[in-house]
Amino acid sequence: TVGTAKQLAPWRGNAVGPGGGASESEHSLSDSTRKAGEARYAFQPLPRTGEPDEGAEAYHYLMKAGYTTGQILQVDGGSMLSG
Repeated sequence: TVGTAKQLAPWRGNAVGPGGGASESEHSLSDSTRKAGEARYAFQPLPRTGEPDEGAEAYHYLMKAGYTTGQILQVDGGSMLSG
């Protein structure tokens, strides 16, 4: 991302680092299967999977933020904070 931002300058280059996110297919799973999958995220500060619209907000922010370049915006429920 940094290299891309340097090569594209003065255009901007950013990226989104998505964490675990719910998809349309996950919504069709049984409750027990979905809960077993969500247990993977119990250790993070926001102990759940992310929703698609939450990830979309990150892309929207980076498109609008005209003075932001070379950044990776992590959308992961804080899992990177958990070590």
